[in-house]
Amino acid sequence: MAFDPAASNLSALFRNPDMFESADDWADAGFEIIRASDNKITVASHESVPGYLFKKYVNSGKREALDDQLKNYQTRLEGARRIRRLIDAKKLEHAVAPRKWLRTLPEEFGSRGEPAHILIVERLNLLDADASEKAYGRIDERVLRDLCVVLYAFRGLDSTTKNLPHTTDGKIAFIDTERWNRHGDREKNRQRPWLKYLNEHLSRSSMKFAIALLSSGDAGADDFYDEESTSSSSPSS
Repeated sequence: MAFDPAASNLSALFRNPDMFESADDWADAGFEIIRASDNKITVASHESVPGYLFKKYVNSGKREALDDQLKNYQTRLEGARRIRRLIDAKKLEHAVAPRKWLRTLPEEFGSRGEPAHILIVERLNLLDADASEKAYGRIDERVLRDLCVVLYAFRGLDSTTKNLPHTTDGKIAFIDTERWNRHGDREKNRQRPWLKYLNEHLSRSSMKFAIALLSSGDAGADDFYDEESTSSSSPSS
């Protein structure tokens, strides 16, 4: 039976509560570690469920309380949902955000009566870091326009090229949606400080196009800026 990220029983994948003591323990449980961090979310995959990634805080290093972990997962989930909604509303053909699902782990993974959760993420077909950075150097204006629309609407995103990789079919993937609602001072953000992250990778002509686009207001998506968050009620993106 195919894996359903919204409904499949997780007990077959997550059997030992000690598997999240560290990234090494997670790997020993049969998962491939994609990105490991003691202080941030660790990302892993499992060969039995191709097409999905699993994101969770491990217990080593700076341990986040389970309720704080849940809030972080909900923020990431809501960010993905809103970006996908913007992409659909603006009919952006060159931007994509993965679907995400928030699931409760089996009862034994909890602590002191508080349940533990895990984030399941649709796995996109991404270029590796070097190929993605090269793609920015020859980015098509249609792709750049869509990128600017999303980054203008969600100015708090951590907009490094690592978090905005290219897909194998020529789109920009918004894979880190944690900071979607961190706008800070609105007028200051109209100066688009995130452009500094792309400046190292875009050609001069592409940078001129991006700045002209943003300055003209053509990348505006302010109707998505002040929406009230509904993260607590959204089961998936």
